[in-house]
Amino acid sequence: MRVLVIQDHPRRTQSLSAGLEAAGYSWDVASDAAQALDLARARPYDAVLLCPTPDGQPANEICAALRGEGNRAPIVVLAVSPEPSDQVSALDAGADDYLIMPFHPEVFSARLRSLTRRRRL
Repeated sequence: MRVLVIQDHPRRTQSLSAGLEAAGYSWDVASDAAQALDLARARPYDAVLLCPTPDGQPANEICAALRGEGNRAPIVVLAVSPEPSDQVSALDAGADDYLIMPFHPEVFSARLRSLTRRRRL
């Protein structure tokens, strides 16, 4: 399974990478929206992990751009904001899930497995 991680914070990227490795995933990291879109065009991903503000672009805009290009990979927004309006905005823009950081690594892995399993059905 291959995951696209969109994240511009090195410490969070390292933490996510460790969790993905432990779960048996491989991944690519994009540090901004333009790089993320280029990577998503270049290869199919089983899932996309999106932190909401790489390069200052809101998660909902990146979700909408991916969906607008026909990308059907499950998108999980990893955010620090528990605000319902932020969650609704991301989900309405095309995200499949919204996790508020910090989260338990086992819960994160289970939700990612669930989304990628559903995609294969």
